[in-house]
Amino acid sequence: MDDEARDTVADLIQKLGASLTEAQLPFHNYLISNTGAGANATAAGFLEGVIAHAHNVIAKKRKDKSHAPEGLDAVRESSMQVVLRNLRNVHAALKTMETNNERLRNRFPAFKFTEMPDPKSDPERIVSPGQVSIFYLAGYDHLAQSTIVSIVLENLFAHRAKLTGDIPPFQAVIEEAHNFIPSRSEGSDETPSLMTIRKVITEGRKFGTGLILISQRPARLDETTLAQCNSFLVLRLVNPRDKSFVRSVMENLSEADANILQTFGPGQGLVSGQAVRFPLLVKIDFDQNLISKAIGDEDFLEEALKWKKSNNKSANPRIPAW
Repeated sequence: MDDEARDTVADLIQKLGASLTEAQLPFHNYLISNTGAGANATAAGFLEGVIAHAHNVIAKKRKDKSHAPEGLDAVRESSMQVVLRNLRNVHAALKTMETNNERLRNRFPAFKFTEMPDPKSDPERIVSPGQVSIFYLAGYDHLAQSTIVSIVLENLFAHRAKLTGDIPPFQAVIEEAHNFIPSRSEGSDETPSLMTIRKVITEGRKFGTGLILISQRPARLDETTLAQCNSFLVLRLVNPRDKSFVRSVMENLSEADANILQTFGPGQGLVSGQAVRFPLLVKIDFDQNLISKAIGDEDFLEEALKWKKSNNKSANPRIPAW
């Protein structure tokens, strides 16, 4: 693991973990900088090495304070224990989410999944001509998903902003965007991707970095970010709050245009903004080849019946009382 990859993992730990005090940070920074890792170590594998290193340092300091590494003489054992606990929590959460993600990936045997390249040291493996890179984040919790999106976009945008030609201009698509750029009413304290996406959508054009935001609940999106969008494609909307919000952010959308949104059928939509001279009705053809048998055919009642037959040992229903 090179220094850039180590920095990426450190960023992941910082965003996923609890905030550390000034008294605790020296030990945390020492561990990240001085723990060895194999060239192909994963984030979870590197964290295991960091935790083992922390145990050794704490044990030596407890036995003899003179054994404390340089710069850690003044760090109390209680502060070290807090850092160790934080690392353990991040590692446990990360391992659980990796397991969940792997289980969900197994539903798609036709697709080949690979380890995510480091966006800092290997950006060309993510962005290259004629390539589409898809990040499958199912199984990770909200904070982890937002953290991954933040780290990837931050580093890819940094490569473009340096104008070194490491990667070509690219377009990023954020699906379920309300989870990554929530409005103030949704709460954004644990959404690291919000500020990253704001920066990219504000400054990205001059560096060849574009963004497409997709959401079924536009009223839950961050207003500041949407104000930077120059074109909109709106499909069927029924929720009054969503219709009102869309009209407020689309300058060329009249009340009459907004009222027809709820009458749209499958594939019917309205385009507005810089992409067209005036609001334009469109019909989008659906590609049947995009349908996957692995998703979209879930039958809740069928699943419930199957579970009952295979797991319920008693034929008679039981009514609990408390």
